[in-house]
Amino acid sequence: MSLAVDSLGSGIVRVAAMPRYSIPLQDAYRIIRMLRERNGAPMTWIAEFASDPRISEAGRRGLTLLAADLAGLKQGDAPWDFVTTYLLDRTDTVRQMAARTSIADWMRSCAVWQFLNFLRDVVTVGQGSPIWKTLERIRQLVLFAEERDLRQVPAAALQMNAVRLMTIHGSKGLEFEALHLPGMTEVSIPSGYRGIRCPPPTGMIAGSGALTMDQIARLAHDSEEECLAFVAMSRAKRHLRLYLSRTQPGGNNRTQSSFLNSIGGLVRDNAPPLMASPIGHRSGAVEVVRPADFEVTDSRLASYLTCPRRYFYTHVLGLGGGKRPTAFTKTHQCLYELIEWLHQEQLSGTPTLADAEARFEEIWNESDMVGTPAAADYRRLASGIVSALMRSGEGRTFREGKTIAIDLEAGRIVIEPDAIAEMADGTVVLRRVRTGHKRSTEYTAKGHIEYALYIHAGRAEFGHSSIVEAVHLTDDLVEPVTLTPKVMGNRITDANRVLEKINAGLFEPDTDPVTCARCPHFFVCAATPEGPVELDPKNPAD
Repeated sequence: MSLAVDSLGSGIVRVAAMPRYSIPLQDAYRIIRMLRERNGAPMTWIAEFASDPRISEAGRRGLTLLAADLAGLKQGDAPWDFVTTYLLDRTDTVRQMAARTSIADWMRSCAVWQFLNFLRDVVTVGQGSPIWKTLERIRQLVLFAEERDLRQVPAAALQMNAVRLMTIHGSKGLEFEALHLPGMTEVSIPSGYRGIRCPPPTGMIAGSGALTMDQIARLAHDSEEECLAFVAMSRAKRHLRLYLSRTQPGGNNRTQSSFLNSIGGLVRDNAPPLMASPIGHRSGAVEVVRPADFEVTDSRLASYLTCPRRYFYTHVLGLGGGKRPTAFTKTHQCLYELIEWLHQEQLSGTPTLADAEARFEEIWNESDMVGTPAAADYRRLASGIVSALMRSGEGRTFREGKTIAIDLEAGRIVIEPDAIAEMADGTVVLRRVRTGHKRSTEYTAKGHIEYALYIHAGRAEFGHSSIVEAVHLTDDLVEPVTLTPKVMGNRITDANRVLEKINAGLFEPDTDPVTCARCPHFFVCAATPEGPVELDPKNPAD
């Protein structure tokens, strides 16, 4: 479905990994490059590329079969017709699924059955092809956790000899021969106290005595968490197993649940179980041959920390975005275009607020924001940010922008400051400009390494007297960033660790329902084609 609506062909990365086609990773990479050089309709290129000599024999064979499977199908088809035609008329996928006998295969069959029911009943509104709107609807369902009803096991499969996955709340009133309860950590069972959003007035609750509303809320939270744990454990008839992973993915220790203290004599350490992988899933390293001019920048490093698989798709394979931009993201894109214009203007003069507003009006009118619902509200928001942008540059002389390379133990990182300025006293300033709000852990949280790299680069290029400035335009905030030697050391260590993983070709996905649903690669992330990939120096990923 993704392949049917994306003219850039990003879906080929997932389709190529399907055993039916088995298109090598290098061919998928070449196809993406070739599609970026042309303006074609989705899927029309498949048959053409099936005879292209730049594609390997295995790749051409897979494309030929794919072209036959999708012949006559188009992005304007109803999703139900598109998918059922592919599954039932063009391929033997359903027949193969019915012939398999493992529990994992049965569950995959259930998933396809559930998805077909969803496609039969889905109702979409708005502009765009029915398939595109359906994909956007799926994103929304996952983002707002509204797809849970679709995960219910069909009645015919309830007696399957398999593990049934459910929430503690969903298990109330049910019993099972064996029950497995994961996540016995102090932030899961019990979950952490998150405060009370709308506390009642002091004295309103009878019998509270001298306790504050926050203290009462904490007691209620603790009691509720204990009740939930009891509900979970009491669902087991004969066998109950509790699971605690003692380390986080980054290596930090986890604190075990306080509920385990009462049953500590029953706890023992075991080796982790083997986990099942989706069909076509590729684990382990990907061999990437990079050209000499391939650079790992600070922003790319931050992308890897967010999700290694997203880094791989975006900055190695060069996949385009498959997600429809919103009015909010379009507004901020207009603002970033203005920021680029302003930095150029500040090199040769001192543009005024009126100049910036006039230029932004041009950018705004050239975008497709004009006529968008609530466009006036977004334009008003943007005007405040434009004013904050102009104030943020007061008292500074701006230099020509440049990149700064720093060499770490694991390799070189190229820092790309948003702007380089100079204070009245000659102090050099590296600026990082963001249109949004400042996060509470903007500078020091684990995984936020950009500011440490800015500081390191500034000291290497301009000496220890240089400073780093963080600009948060929505907050109208400009402030210098200082990090302790310990934090600096930790972040540089993090950067070295990431570089080592990139060099080793480790790009495992870091899954999260909210983050993943917003990712442009959401529908292709489950698998990666086999084989190495050699990057083209003439056509960088970005």
